[in-house]
Amino acid sequence: MNAPVFKGWCPSALKPMESGDGFLVRIKPRMGTFTAGDVNGIAHAARLYGNGLVDLTNRGNVQIRGLSEKSLPLFSDWVVASGLAAPDPVQESIRNILVSPLGPDDPHAAFDSHHCARAVQAVLESSPAVHSLPDKFGIAVDAGGRLPLAGAEADIVVRADGLGCRIEVAGAQVARKVSFDAATSAVQGLLNAFTHWIDELEPDDPVRGRSRFADIVADRGEGWIFIEAGVAGSGVPVPEANDAMPQHMGFHPLDESGAGFFGMGAPFGQLDANGLDAIAGCADRHGDGTIRMTPWKSIILAGVFRKDANELAKASEQFGWIATDTDSRRGFVACSGRPGCRSALADTRALAARLAPCVSDSSGNGGGLVHVSGCPKGCAHPRAASTTVVATADGFDVVRNGSASDQAERMGISFEMVAALITAQAPDEGSPKPRPQSGPQSGPVS
Repeated sequence: MNAPVFKGWCPSALKPMESGDGFLVRIKPRMGTFTAGDVNGIAHAARLYGNGLVDLTNRGNVQIRGLSEKSLPLFSDWVVASGLAAPDPVQESIRNILVSPLGPDDPHAAFDSHHCARAVQAVLESSPAVHSLPDKFGIAVDAGGRLPLAGAEADIVVRADGLGCRIEVAGAQVARKVSFDAATSAVQGLLNAFTHWIDELEPDDPVRGRSRFADIVADRGEGWIFIEAGVAGSGVPVPEANDAMPQHMGFHPLDESGAGFFGMGAPFGQLDANGLDAIAGCADRHGDGTIRMTPWKSIILAGVFRKDANELAKASEQFGWIATDTDSRRGFVACSGRPGCRSALADTRALAARLAPCVSDSSGNGGGLVHVSGCPKGCAHPRAASTTVVATADGFDVVRNGSASDQAERMGISFEMVAALITAQAPDEGSPKPRPQSGPQSGPVS
């Protein structure tokens, strides 16, 4: 078997990535929000320029799959004309801002994440110096409230902390606490410090195109970073990450009037164009006409009232969406798999669908996440999972409490044995002695 090829960059709307089923492109919603018209347009583009399949990513983006060399320029013209991408490919590639989905509609949020994100986006658009940022570089704005960004990772995070914000950077154990008004200037200072550091590297240094904030922290130290960025404020420890996604499937009221939101999950992260059209219709009929994207491969319909919840639940059942927090599919993550990825050795989404009934609900399997990966890259979930199932040329490897590249507990076993392990009813028979596996690698973020 050939070693998998690890890519150190992410696609965008104007920077396609070749995959097993053609090219894929990524559309990034501004402030995490699409209108129903936007989503109808994306569905039409998926049919017209791609193969009709659409992925939801853990950066809250939408990927259209199956584009060809002939359809790519037509798609590029459409996505810019529709206002869903910046005309400049460089600006578009660095426009990676993840926000709390509800924004100003969350009465429990500490601040308006969408307002803050707009200010950060203005910095990205107006500062040519930051155009040298790697296209994997990401910023998150987490206002807490009803839907905090649990499990989401970024190079710079603005996070609610009492009566102010905590500015966190990847790789640092200590953050800086600043006022809400100082958050944007803090982000700008950190971006400037990072780009200055990049500029000091030799022009041909390969690190220039793939460094992340953790690299500058490791090189210069977290204290130096905040001083160089001019970020004042008290130092506060970064709490241990909470990877548990908030309960958000189905209807959730936000105030006493009965107004709230309705969450729908894409089974194993994929929908088709017909499903997108249906979601847009639901947003228009039963919500405020917007679709909010999350980092949990799900969508939020805002402005929904309790009286409309039953109709949305029926639509979810009809289209096979996840609409309850106990749906066992919610406890699974799967990569594109075959035929979408050339590195994959199995149809991971089909395997995940067969494995999901092995747990009674999303709290099954010891409450842990099951990651089904088509190869050792583990692109869909680079971190550790309770159980990771890796397709190989000899069957399946199973890693407990690790990532796809970690040493397996069982190797080359059948699908039936995998299912038995998932249900904690593994047959009492030996498996081949585990072989050493490669260490963690960086792959494209889903």
